[in-house]
Amino acid sequence: MMIKPLAPGFAGGVPRAEPGANGRCRRGTVYIAVLGAAMLVTILGVSALLAVQAQRQAEQLDQDAVQASFLARSAVDCALRAIQNNSNWRTSYTHDTWSSSASLGRGNFRFKFVASSGSSLSAAIDQSVDVVGLGEVSGVQRLERLTLNPVDLRGLSAATNLLTNPSFSTNADNWQFPTWTLNLAVDGSNARSGPYSLSVSGRSSVTDGPQQDLTSKLVNGLTCDTSVWIRSSLLTDSAKIQLYVRSTDSGTQTFSHSSSGSTIDTNWRLISGSITPRWQGQLLEARWQIVTNNGTGSYYIDDAYLAISSTSPRALTLSPDTWRQQLP
Repeated sequence: MMIKPLAPGFAGGVPRAEPGANGRCRRGTVYIAVLGAAMLVTILGVSALLAVQAQRQAEQLDQDAVQASFLARSAVDCALRAIQNNSNWRTSYTHDTWSSSASLGRGNFRFKFVASSGSSLSAAIDQSVDVVGLGEVSGVQRLERLTLNPVDLRGLSAATNLLTNPSFSTNADNWQFPTWTLNLAVDGSNARSGPYSLSVSGRSSVTDGPQQDLTSKLVNGLTCDTSVWIRSSLLTDSAKIQLYVRSTDSGTQTFSHSSSGSTIDTNWRLISGSITPRWQGQLLEARWQIVTNNGTGSYYIDDAYLAISSTSPRALTLSPDTWRQQLP
């Protein structure tokens, strides 16, 4: 019997693996695993970066929103200042129309006035007005809104005389004088009404005279009716009532009831008229005073008067609990 030789690759009938085949398979598997791990790490890293970026964007949006809110409040403050500084603001501004934009920091702001009824600010002076402020930072907008209600200061009676101790019933309290040489004293021999009048002597200038502080009482742009009875020691002179006003933006101003003054003499004469004080910025000082035009002679005054005129428009006051934030 003949024995056949074994086929190549077989040993005892069992196939033999080619040299290096298993090594190559193992290396391929490891490469794929490493590549997959690297891709997973890359995905995780990119996801983390995107998450950080999204968080930073959210934080930036929050910061922009906060800054926009502050700018909106600044806009409202500017609107209130515009009302304070401009007694004709109802005609200077248009209903529901934004003011010019002002830049501040990274953003800008503007404001507008909205009449509660109708479409005119000047046609509804007895109606409330909404003040709206808009702040914007990098496209993020915030609104602040408040309501101003009119307060009727018109037609006040003589009991609401803004001057204190106007008839000098017992003393000269609350009346001041500009120089140490000026003498102010109650006098019972020349009273027009009541027991006393105020004697004014020792004058060295035509502007020397009795004064009274009104800093906390005057309202910007509101007309006041004023009068005083005066008796001069001179045969003829002229005098006028003045409101002295000093403010941060307008400086020192004087407003008179008459440009030329009213004639006075040795008899009791009533001088009277209307004065409309206006100023810009913060009011620092205001006072009622008498100024003569010619001489520095002594005189007497009695029954001084100053009150808000019945022809004045209504003032505005902030309504409680109306300041609110809105989204555009």
